[in-house]
Amino acid sequence: MVVFQDISGTSDRVQKICDSFMGQRFDIPELSRVPSVVENTEKEVTKSRQLLNTSVYQLKQYLYDINNNRDEQGNERASTLEIFAWFVAKEKAIYTALNMMKSRSSTYIGFLWAPIEKEHLIQETIAFFGSTDFKQIKRGAGNNHIIVPPTYFKVNEVTFVYQEIINTYGVPVYHEANPAVFANVTFPFLFAVMFGDYGHGSLILFVGSLLVLFAEKLRGTPAEPFL
Repeated sequence: MVVFQDISGTSDRVQKICDSFMGQRFDIPELSRVPSVVENTEKEVTKSRQLLNTSVYQLKQYLYDINNNRDEQGNERASTLEIFAWFVAKEKAIYTALNMMKSRSSTYIGFLWAPIEKEHLIQETIAFFGSTDFKQIKRGAGNNHIIVPPTYFKVNEVTFVYQEIINTYGVPVYHEANPAVFANVTFPFLFAVMFGDYGHGSLILFVGSLLVLFAEKLRGTPAEPFL
């Protein structure tokens, strides 16, 4: 930064040197005008600071208003910020589904795997949308694709645990025997052989009984993954 006064007529030369070094130039007013320039500068700084404070206050007030979950009568309602979050999540889910489909001239077409027993549930769900159609594609009659269907095993609260243990080693392919059926019998027996003492068995029985008896109350708590 170079500060100078044009007292010798060499301002052009100094300006070129400043520009070559990418320097900044500041004009120095006459000494008689310095107080007025300082006063004007202080006024501009004060106005800028007031504008900044006003903008910060308005922004805070706006965020408070859109996050307020009560109406004028004091009744609870969904805040505007929460509605925006729902809208963004909905739009993201819609475009995520559209990206998995193939675009036609005016429609989208998509293929999915679903259990046959869930077909009526899918039909009932999309029945609310008149422009949506769902058809089952069966193998044969020109539909002999080579895509291997995914594996689906119907489980309940008891067999779910054994199925997860089997899936950690490998998921059986479509129409392959499911080892979890044998694990339902052999795993508890082998576990009892390894841990056959009364103390450990009583503790497991006590904890398991609590999870079964208070299953509904424990949902939504850190103990839910163990149900």
